[in-house]
This record gives sequence, C-alpha cells and structure tokens, in this order.
Amino acid sequence: MMKYIVGLLLGVCLFQSCKTAAVYPTANVTFQSVKNGVIQARCVGLGEDEQAAIEDAEKNMVRTLLFRGLPGSGQEAPLLSINEAECEQKYPDYMDALFGESSMRYKSFLQATIPVSDLQNHGKGIKSIAVDVKLNLKALRMDLEKQGLIRRFGF
Repeated sequence: MMKYIVGLLLGVCLFQSCKTAAVYPTANVTFQSVKNGVIQARCVGLGEDEQAAIEDAEKNMVRTLLFRGLPGSGQEAPLLSINEAECEQKYPDYMDALFGESSMRYKSFLQATIPVSDLQNHGKGIKSIAVDVKLNLKALRMDLEKQGLIRRFGF
C-alpha cells in the first residue's frame, strides 16, 4: 500500500514538473538617438489590444526616464531621486494626472509614436508591440521643476 502512495506522489510530481510555464516578454526601452532635447527609444508594450500595448510602451518610456534613466541618452540618471512607490505616495495627484486613465498627461511630452512591429499574440489575451517613441525631455524636466518634484538643474 505504501508503495502505491509513494508511486502516486512521484507520478504527480513528475507531471507537474513537465508542465510548461507561460513566458511573457518584459516591457523594455532601448535608446536609439537624441536630437535637440528629444530622445528616441524603441519600447515594447504589453496589452489586450494594439492601442493598450502602444500606450503601455509610451508609459514605459516615461517611467524609465523618471525612475531609472536611459543609458547612452545623456539622461543616464533618473529624473527623480525616489522610487516609484515613494513617488506615488508623495505626489499622488501629479502621478494620477500624468498616468491616470482620465488625463493621460504623459502624452503631452511625446512627439511621435511609430509602431515598428506587428502585434504579437502571447496567449491568454496578452499581446505585445514594439514602437519607436520620441519624447521631449526638456519639456518633461521643466514640468517636473514647475510641479516641485525636482529642483532646477535636477538637484
């Protein structure tokens, strides 16, 4: 009887280990060029449809510049010296205005969003798309200064 229980448990463990896990691409931002204060980067966005994926890619660009910096762009250091969670707590009104569904203010800093790949389906309703996003860094920095999130010259 004990052999059957051990065999059953071993069989269940083997079947569980053979199950394939769904792998979703992570959204990323890759610097391409900078000209006259406008940064262009290739961004990958995820969403339920093409529009949602493009908006996710645009938000990824802004969040990367705000909280991580973008190597090679001249803006290697993040614009904000606090992390995302602290920023959401300290400046909830600004963050809601910037990324909230009702205003989507971040779009005012974008100069162009150009899809460069077809929409890819990853199963379970997850789709991704690569887009080239151009963002006016000078305008974003001036807005952060005006709202009191950073001081002049980034200090």
